[in-house]
Amino acid sequence: MKSSPIIRAPHRNTDNLGVYVHFPYCIHKCSYCDFYSVGMDRAMDGGKTVTTRALADYMQALQSEFAERKKLFRQRRINTIFFGGGTASLLPAENVFRILEMLRTEFEMDSRCEITLEGNPENFSPDYIASLKQTGVNRIHVGIQSLRPAILKQLDRYYDEERYAAILETLKGSTIVNRGVDLMYGVPGQTEEDFYQDLDRLLDTGITHVSLYSLTVEHGTPYDVMVRKGVSPPPDEEMQEQIFSFLPQRMRDRGFVHYEVSNYGKPGQLSRHNLRYWLYEPTLALGPGAHGFTGTSRYANVRNTPGWQSAPLAAALESHEPALELPLCFLRILLPLEREELQRIVETEVPGKWDAVSRTLESWAMRGLARFDSVFEWKLEGLMRLNDRVVELQEVLVSK
Repeated sequence: MKSSPIIRAPHRNTDNLGVYVHFPYCIHKCSYCDFYSVGMDRAMDGGKTVTTRALADYMQALQSEFAERKKLFRQRRINTIFFGGGTASLLPAENVFRILEMLRTEFEMDSRCEITLEGNPENFSPDYIASLKQTGVNRIHVGIQSLRPAILKQLDRYYDEERYAAILETLKGSTIVNRGVDLMYGVPGQTEEDFYQDLDRLLDTGITHVSLYSLTVEHGTPYDVMVRKGVSPPPDEEMQEQIFSFLPQRMRDRGFVHYEVSNYGKPGQLSRHNLRYWLYEPTLALGPGAHGFTGTSRYANVRNTPGWQSAPLAAALESHEPALELPLCFLRILLPLEREELQRIVETEVPGKWDAVSRTLESWAMRGLARFDSVFEWKLEGLMRLNDRVVELQEVLVSK
């Protein structure tokens, strides 16, 4: 049995900047997905490749937004970049390179800058991965969700049988070593054995990161409507709770660190961009539907591609609410978080509240939900009702 080394949460660093680039297009918009995306099967007459005109319009609006958004940030060094979507792997490598060059014109790139591009198996061919590596991308994440056609059909996902069949070998031979996958559990019709077999097959490829999500019913999605009408069955919550309880040890035995509620990484290959959100660090976000954080203000771009292209700077700055947001962020971190560091964050963002916060964390420790001495660290029991803990701490921070 392998055991992972003790790894503590990194200190919050507001001197470095993260960049998120949202590419909205997908071959097909999945019915359960709440992220902003444009299904090309409807928007582009069934195309599987983004048109030259659509790419040109996207790049022009991105450059316009960047020219102004960059002025909101005092930081001059970028240490993480994340291309998301939608399906960011529909971006040609040439466009990825142009975007990275655009960023380099105004910011210094940290020598260890983590540059991630996520997407779907349909696009991650060996040639595409090799071309991404040439641009500077050093991390990829593949949204697989399941290796089983029946489960993918239940999820309403576009499924290219040939590419899915090849993805295991593609991951195993990837020239970008830091590579991960998304996998989903609790899908109606899926068994625990189905999920664990898929997980083991993917782990055997040598991947360094896994995001393991339980299927949820997101308000306003087509899946939400179908569940409420009784057309589609809801997620299997009993199965989800069972799997969530056993995953940490199973992944630890495979050498992975459970560093965030749904995320596991090999030591040294945790997603630093992922952690920046939970550490409440600034992020310059570009693209339709993207959310940015200057450290003092937030903005949320319109979830409409033509609307964003016609007015990429329309989203107004809004004040952030650290009393509500901090619990949503740092309570998702499962690495030991140093007490002094946590105190520094709380006192910076919500002055005068540390004593009340520490009393709450101590009460959780006394109930066996967490450890709280020189560090704060969750126990599995505390994670089972995490939303309740978030609300409890929010109430502490907003009380007078």
